[in-house]
Amino acid sequence: MLALDTLWLNYLQKSHRLALWVFSIGITLDIYYTLLKRLITYLNPLDQVLLFTQIAKESIQNDKKSELCEAVEALTETALISTHHMNPTLCNQALQAMPNIIRNFLSSSKRIAQIATDARDKNSDIHDHTSYILYYIYERISLINEKALAKKLEQVAATLVAVWGKIVLHCAKFDLTLVNYPLRLLSCHAKAAINQGLPDIGVKASLTLLEISRTILEEIDYTSLNLKDPFFSLINGLEEITQSTFLQDKSINLKILMQPFQDLKGLFNDPKVAAHRDTSLIIKNIDRVLGEYEALELVMKTIPPLPDIPEEKSKI
Repeated sequence: MLALDTLWLNYLQKSHRLALWVFSIGITLDIYYTLLKRLITYLNPLDQVLLFTQIAKESIQNDKKSELCEAVEALTETALISTHHMNPTLCNQALQAMPNIIRNFLSSSKRIAQIATDARDKNSDIHDHTSYILYYIYERISLINEKALAKKLEQVAATLVAVWGKIVLHCAKFDLTLVNYPLRLLSCHAKAAINQGLPDIGVKASLTLLEISRTILEEIDYTSLNLKDPFFSLINGLEEITQSTFLQDKSINLKILMQPFQDLKGLFNDPKVAAHRDTSLIIKNIDRVLGEYEALELVMKTIPPLPDIPEEKSKI
């Protein structure tokens, strides 16, 4: 009887050991699977962009600005490496994450401002922190822009125009006073692209600026807001883009360069917009640019075409 009890106990111990061994193997395999999945995520650049974007979103939700800056830095590094290796698809995906990060950040800042108890002091601090984060992101996007233009990656340059346009609109819906700087960066980017021999970027930038104007005037309550400063920045940017386009191709029809300003003027001739206190000043500034191009058109008509002078063959 004692022998049977001993055999039965050994059997149970072996069964327990087998179950424990199977259980341990299962846990080990799960751990290896999880680690392998994470490793593949880090090795896949596209998944990296999604990962850093998610980290940025969670950092905004938890009000951790240092982690947000680290996530933006990681996205920037990904974009720069992909530009170096001539991979516009990855670079574009990293860039397209930036406007979404800014939109989430501005929405979070707006919610914080709404629940602030001491309106004057806390809103001032919130504005300072908001400006710092925005300028930090702008600097990183500008760095990507420089590298993309150095490589003449037109696809990335076109994406940058769209990215700046979205950023301007997100800023306008948060605070119209924040749009001046990204508007300036958009026009500078387009001007640099034109000078690098990418004229289509100038066309895209002009259309983007017009769409920004239309969206601001249609979707934002600007009744008591200052429209002069943002639209003066927009007009100046549009003027720089058209001037660069002309300098690169002096045979271009000047009416093509004047058309964006005429379209912009048409937006301000709308009765609703015409009633705003800044409308007359904005139209006057648009007319100034149109007048300059009209004068240039008259001058160009008086200049006779240069004759074709055949090159003389050099005498041996």
